[in-house]
Amino acid sequence: MVLFFLQRRTVPILPTLDHLKELAGPLDKSVIEGKDCTFVSDFTKIQVQDNTETLEQLLKEFFEFYGTFTFNRMSLNFRRTPSSQR
Repeated sequence: MVLFFLQRRTVPILPTLDHLKELAGPLDKSVIEGKDCTFVSDFTKIQVQDNTETLEQLLKEFFEFYGTFTFNRMSLNFRRTPSSQR
């Protein structure tokens, strides 16, 4: 829940797994038992976003976010970027 929340900030604090896969180079390619497990190994490729929110603000907004989250109609997907952030 925390990962999903931090990825959905106006300026995302954490990248999605698909974004980390996009940053991967040819040597990072890894397929295990037919599953693509490619993941960036050069962490300097990950662009760090400036976040000016305090921990208190983030905690408050975390509870507000999930207090109104419609779990019966939506799911948490920290793999993909939501279409509004693409």
